Amino acid sequence: VLRGSHMGFVETMVTNIVMIRRRIRDPKLKVEYLSVGSKSKTDMVLMYLPNGENEENYRILKDKITNITIPSLTLSQQSLSECLLRKSKYHPMPRIRYTERPDAAAASIYEGKILVA
Repeated sequence: VLRGSHMGFVETMVTNIVMIRRRIRDPKLKVEYLSVGSKSKTDMVLMYLPNGENEENYRILKDKITNITIPSLTLSQQSLSECLLRKSKYHPMPRIRYTERPDAAAASIYEGKILVA
């Protein structure tokens, strides 16, 4: 891709949060750190802009993540999605969107979505 951002997420959580905060300068942006896995203690972050619509979804998602009882998240993205979503044969709309771009993640937060990093 020749146009647009050439930044991408890295392995360091703090750097990723800084890249998103560069794009979202709203002081209402909520960032909450969580730890998942009884043995691995995998670090996670939930980010969202609070409004009346997504706060209930945020509480539900946070409760699901804190109630995960597994020793470790080996394949982080796929393992987490398997723990959070109900098993269904087919769903026409995507429930989870993966990205390595901070600008796409910031756009999703502005749309009212919750970022799990």
